Amino acid sequence: MKKMLYDSRSGDWRKALRAVDGMKKLPGWLIDQKSYCMAITACGRGGQWEQAVRLLREMPTEGAAPDLSAYSAVIDACAKGGQWKMAVFFLMEMPTKGIAPDARSYGAAINACARGGRWKIALDLLREMLARDVTPNVIIYNSAINSCAKAGQWEIAVSLVKEMATVGLAPDVISYSSAISACGRGGRWEEALELFEDMRTSGVAPDVITYGSAIAACANGGRWKEAVSLLRKIPTVGLTPNVISYSSVITACAKEGQWKIALDLLREMKAMRLAPNIITYNAAIDACAKGGRWKEAIDLLREMPTVGLPPDVVSYSSVIDACSKGDRWKEAIDILREMPTVGLSPNAISYNSAIDACAKGGQWKEAKGLLREMPTAGVTQRVIGYNSAIAACAKGEQWKEALALLREMPTVGLHTTVFSYSSAIDACGKGNLWIKAKELLREMATVGLAPNEVCYNSAIDACGRGDQWEEAVDLLREMPTVGLSPDVFSYSSAIAACAKGDQWKEALAVLKEMSAAGLAPDLICYNSAIDACSKGGRWKMAVALLGEMRAAGLTPNIISYSSAIDACVRGGQWKEGIALLEEMRGSGVVPDVITYHALMVTCAKYD
Repeated sequence: MKKMLYDSRSGDWRKALRAVDGMKKLPGWLIDQKSYCMAITACGRGGQWEQAVRLLREMPTEGAAPDLSAYSAVIDACAKGGQWKMAVFFLMEMPTKGIAPDARSYGAAINACARGGRWKIALDLLREMLARDVTPNVIIYNSAINSCAKAGQWEIAVSLVKEMATVGLAPDVISYSSAISACGRGGRWEEALELFEDMRTSGVAPDVITYGSAIAACANGGRWKEAVSLLRKIPTVGLTPNVISYSSVITACAKEGQWKIALDLLREMKAMRLAPNIITYNAAIDACAKGGRWKEAIDLLREMPTVGLPPDVVSYSSVIDACSKGDRWKEAIDILREMPTVGLSPNAISYNSAIDACAKGGQWKEAKGLLREMPTAGVTQRVIGYNSAIAACAKGEQWKEALALLREMPTVGLHTTVFSYSSAIDACGKGNLWIKAKELLREMATVGLAPNEVCYNSAIDACGRGDQWEEAVDLLREMPTVGLSPDVFSYSSAIAACAKGDQWKEALAVLKEMSAAGLAPDLICYNSAIDACSKGGRWKMAVALLGEMRAAGLTPNIISYSSAIDACVRGGQWKEGIALLEEMRGSGVVPDVITYHALMVTCAKYD
């Protein structure tokens, strides 16, 4: 029986229980503490924590009082079974039985808490150990560091690594790797790299897992160059990069839209006979999506089955997103429709990306149709989907549809956002409904939303389209009073409104305000100001603005020259107009028919 029990220690818990039962049946045989400990250990290694607890409770009835080894074994069994509460319970019970927990007992309980995501309790137990003069070992510290890492408590994880030296312990590769991982999860890539360097200067050689943790930290921080650099260092220290290493670097490249490097790394993996997994491919597709490379994204999707990797919902959703960013709404819908044919159900991300693609393509009917389809497909409609549909309606100049969707959102339990309103305001502007646009801007405060620059810009543009230059200028000047800084678009929209309202003085005043605010007028601002001067018969100012444009490093285009020439025509200055025409052609700008006609009429009039 003893040999049978001894042989069961590897985790054959059934053999251990049979041995214990057999020993009970032997006449006059008493099971000693050591035998129970071996059986409890076997149950723990076999994942049978309940059986381990039963054996511990049975010991007193068989004349074997539970000792330090028995409690430590049962705490370890609870840890392996994911029972952190039971592990802590038995640790706390030990002093009540006159047993002082040792490093093994505490270590098992801390490990249980680490596995159960209870980093605070793990830390408390570590502190309790030190207070009771029980010396932790490296493994115990590593468990505590790992628990903090999983919880994103990077500062505590790093402090524990530094604390180890104060208790006479040298952090090992696991200590550093866990702390580096913690920094990565906390978005602290600089601290991760600092630890990485500290590790090497301390004489601890990083392994592939350490490099992977450091690369992941750089990936989370959007530092693709540092991630690539670390990957290149791996072979120089005698290690071989693995799939995880490459996948992490490709993810880093994806976050920054470095699609070329991501694809190069994917091809490099194959050359090294490393088999990319679905995470690798999805990261590469995501890189293509962020770079607007829809063709490459689709090619990767088609390649996946050929290497034994069926694409998943993430793969398809990323490709749809790539099509959206590449302004390929038809392809986005095609990919969405393909998903059910390969046994995949589109999720909210899939639909929202497709709706966004339709929005960018101005396909409001398709966008709205997809939004309506979502509930029937068992997909919950989300704010982002409605916002994209409203934007699609705005681009398609369907203000009624945009407003209807905006009003519908609260009825389906969705909160409108600033983007919802800005798109609806834009739709009203394109529909020449400046009053409604302004009403929506004012309405935002009543629903607890603060308009941003985009909302004001859309409202200013709406007023300009509706020939309401005063309203446009008023909104522009209102922005700083609500804590917003007008941008170039704000000013250009207001200047365009003044031009449309034949208000050259106001247009120039706004242009001057813009420069005073530290903003450089762009081509559109100057063109609108020249147009305003043209309509006001101020040909000298129009020509002066043209010169000012060049001095500011801007190249006048056909609109700039045509407006300035028109100003000269209106002012009867045919010679100046012809001079501008020659200058226009000399700068490589081809005059259009309207420009020639205007000059011909003027020349004939003053001939």
